[in-house]
Amino acid sequence: MRVAGKEATALLDWTPDEKILKLVSTWPGHVESARAQALGLVANTSFDEVIREYIRENPQAVKLPVKST
Repeated sequence: MRVAGKEATALLDWTPDEKILKLVSTWPGHVESARAQALGLVANTSFDEVIREYIRENPQAVKLPVKST
C-alpha cells in the first residue's frame, strides 16, 4: 500500500499459500555478497525499493496510477 496505493493492494489475495511458505522457508536468511559488491552490485534496502524498481523498469505492467512519494 505504501508504494502502489489502496487500489493495487485491494487486488491482492492475502491468504497465505502453504506451498510458497514451505518453499521460502528453505531459503537462507543471510547471504554473503562480497563478490557481488566487488562487481558493483548493490542489494535493495527494502521491499518498497524492490516494488519501486519494478515499476520503474516495467511501466507497461502498471495498470493503476502510481502513488507519488
